[in-house]
Amino acid sequence: MSKSWRRKGVASTMVSLGEDFCHKKGYENVYLHTHRTVPGSLNFWLAQGYHITVDTKNEMGTVHMEKQLNNQVDKEATEKCEIYI
Repeated sequence: MSKSWRRKGVASTMVSLGEDFCHKKGYENVYLHTHRTVPGSLNFWLAQGYHITVDTKNEMGTVHMEKQLNNQVDKEATEKCEIYI
């Protein structure tokens, strides 16, 4: 997100729209990865309700995260929805 648009709710709105799409399609979880090297990114996703599933501790600081959407779906048919922002 460009610095001029930060702290205005734009990214949060985009995430919310993506999560709504996944919810309507019946997905149970949303998966993403971010990097500790991107200023503010980890805190942003934690504030959106995502939790860390894997911290690779690699040179890029890659962190895998997931959020449950609380859909009542068939557990055997569960898929993850990936959001690209």
